[in-house]
Amino acid sequence: MCDASGDPFASVARPERHFAGGSVEYVGETVFALRPADPVDDLDGVVTDTLGTERYVAGDWFDLPATVYFVHDTVTGDVLRVGVRADRIDLHALPDTGVATLRALTERIDRTAETAFDVEPIATPE
Repeated sequence: MCDASGDPFASVARPERHFAGGSVEYVGETVFALRPADPVDDLDGVVTDTLGTERYVAGDWFDLPATVYFVHDTVTGDVLRVGVRADRIDLHALPDTGVATLRALTERIDRTAETAFDVEPIATPE
């Protein structure tokens, strides 16, 4: 599901942010699944090592059944969520998460894992 350029990040719509009653609500969801081309034993370690670089400020603040990081890219100023599953890494784009941020994080994950990751949009706004 890429645009004509072959860039999976280029043409996917972002969720919409609504403010109501002092809270934030997102309509829709945009998630990109990164699946390694070659087997990777420790995807959580790949994400931890990638986010440990000076470009990112990240934290796993919640006790959830799966690892979820809230990530701030200090170069672009963008924020996104990164989830780790058994067989993939999910990038949850927020309304203001730019293509450059998604692409840069994916490239760093590729380098950290020493393998390429296929990127597939798996959820889009309704």
